[in-house]
Amino acid sequence: RAIGFEGAMCLCPHQVPALAAGFAPDESERRVAGELLAAYEKGRNSQSAIVIDQQRLLFPSAVKRAKSLLAVR
Repeated sequence: RAIGFEGAMCLCPHQVPALAAGFAPDESERRVAGELLAAYEKGRNSQSAIVIDQQRLLFPSAVKRAKSLLAVR
């Protein structure tokens, strides 16, 4: 994951747990993604055209990435 991979192929079923653990987001990544989504929703609810959180613009691509990260179990 550190160099950009988002998944891998398994040759045997016993490899699945190790790959799942290696590609799963950790708690800090989940926390940051949750905070980003919360800030985005707050901005949308205030009908703001631009959403800024901690001095960063929240673009739709960042929101999409945060949602997909939180969808991983």
